[in-house]
Parts: sequence; C-alpha cells; structure tokens
Amino acid sequence: WWVQEAGSQSSVLAAYAQQPGVSVLDEQVLGGCYLARVVTVPPDTSLATFATAGSPVTLLGAQTGAAQKGEFLPLVLYWRAEGPVTTSYTVFTQLFDPSGRLVAQQDNLPVMGLAPTDTWQTGVLIRDPYRLAVPADAAPGPYSLQIGLYDAEGRRAQVEETGGAKSDHFTLPVSIE
Repeated sequence: WWVQEAGSQSSVLAAYAQQPGVSVLDEQVLGGCYLARVVTVPPDTSLATFATAGSPVTLLGAQTGAAQKGEFLPLVLYWRAEGPVTTSYTVFTQLFDPSGRLVAQQDNLPVMGLAPTDTWQTGVLIRDPYRLAVPADAAPGPYSLQIGLYDAEGRRAQVEETGGAKSDHFTLPVSIE
C-alpha cells in the first residue's frame, strides 16, 4: 500500500507507476490520507490465456495464502483483457482433493461481482480476490485448484497455458497443512 497526505502530489509514486508491470489500484481517500494499492506483475509473464468472446483474457498471476483445514484459503487472481471482451464471464475456483473430489468452490463475476469481464478496459490490470472455505476434515496433502471462466450458458472458455497445454481450466497446485 502507498500512503500519503491527501491532496499532496507524489512524484515518487508517479515515477514508480510509470515502470513496466507496475499498476496502481484501489485508490481512495480516508480522512486526511490518500491510499493506493501498488501491484507489480512482470510485464512479460502470464500463466494462461483464455479465449473469450471479443478478445482474449490473460491470467497474469495467482497468489494463495496458507491453506489450512477449517480455514479460508485466500486467493488473488490478476487478469488483463487484451482487447474488448464482449461477454460477461463468471470466474470459477474449485479446490479438489488428491482423489479428485471437489471440496471447496467459489464462483462469481470478477471482483466479487463488481467488475464483469465485458466492462474491462484493454490492458488494465484487474485484481480479483477469493476466499475458499477448506473443510475442517480435509486431509493434509497436495490438492489442485482449478480456475476458469464460463458464460451465462455455462460454456467454459478454452485456456492455453504458457507452455502450450490446452484445457477448459488452469490448474494451480495447493498444499493443505
């Protein structure tokens, strides 16, 4: 977070934000303070590209917190539309145990419903948070988190991972403690 006195100009933040891969998000004024979330995502990295109506959407990054049974698994996805997206897509996040059983899921429009994909501006970084409830009886070990997009008719967007693999979801390994 960047914090400074509200109304003051910061040449340091402006100069830093001009660097490749740096985005300033969630700007707000609270009392006499200006706050901004500053996110750095290397410009030439991506996890996967989703074939959406209009233009592709790139999943630039995914961050998870500690995964513990009986707790919420925090997840933040970083998206970028490569051009205008003409359809609103729902994001699905599904946690599967080692046997392939679905144990947690959260589906919603991006940014808790506040940023439908058909409103995204080309090239703008979207920070999209989730919290998946890990069951209290979840066994410790390796799990897989599947991430994807689907339209109002339930059709999943096709995904191409950076290595060239194609599917209807991106998989992220998660370890439950």
